[in-house]
Amino acid sequence: MNKKDYLNLLRYHLGELPKIVVDDIIYDYEEHFNLGIEQGKTEEKIAEELGYPDDIAKEYLGRDPQKATKKENIENEENIEKNDNRSRNILLIVLGLIFAPVIIGAITGIFGLAFGIFMGLMGAGVGLIVGGLGLFLSFFPFIPVSEVAILANPITRLFTGIALICFGIILLYLGIKFLKFFIRTVGDVFFAIRWKLVI
Repeated sequence: MNKKDYLNLLRYHLGELPKIVVDDIIYDYEEHFNLGIEQGKTEEKIAEELGYPDDIAKEYLGRDPQKATKKENIENEENIEKNDNRSRNILLIVLGLIFAPVIIGAITGIFGLAFGIFMGLMGAGVGLIVGGLGLFLSFFPFIPVSEVAILANPITRLFTGIALICFGIILLYLGIKFLKFFIRTVGDVFFAIRWKLVI
């Protein structure tokens, strides 16, 4: 068998391996042929010394004829992976059922806390704005106000009203910022959990 036939037959029997691996193996055997020719051997003699291409391919494939083929090994690995995924999903469901009361309680508590902070900021903001507007309205004689507001200096009432309205607006702004932050954080957490479950 000459060099060309030998290498073609070897390439055929190594067909299950990736192309880059096959090319590397073929390159090594071409070098064997080149060295043998430099030593004065014929291509047929070199091929005989190297052995039959089918036997060489079996060594590289790491299997005997009785063992499973590469496709069967891949199918077995896919089945094992599917079983692992099924087992993991079942385990997650069981753990979810066991810890559901704790998880639901914690989530409800977190949402309750966030709702309380939001409503507290909004209520305080609205209250301060209404109080500031009340001090402004104390300048009009036909609107009844408490004696404390009337006894205060008019300039004090004016600046106190402005300060209350400003603090109220700041609290409303903080309440809206807190709500946006909370919604974004909850979205990020759910995205991270979903991402981890997919991986």
